[in-house]
Amino acid sequence: MNESAFKKDLDIEKCKQMIYFANIGFTNQILNEIRNSQSDNIDIEHITKQISGHIDDLRKIFCTPNKKQGVKQENQKKEGTDK
Repeated sequence: MNESAFKKDLDIEKCKQMIYFANIGFTNQILNEIRNSQSDNIDIEHITKQISGHIDDLRKIFCTPNKKQGVKQENQKKEGTDK
């Protein structure tokens, strides 16, 4: 984890712990959805999009935007894929 990407006024260790707990929650939610599904097929693409969305949101909360992230977010807004 690139600690230099965190916003300067945050306690990095606490942030890493919150990110860890959030990821456990995301994983448990996805596992429950799979367990409760009537289908034998797992939609990996859907799961990957869900996880990517959560990670992007965590970056917005904890990280200082860099030019590359800012361009990506602007492109997503233009394309309507920033959800």
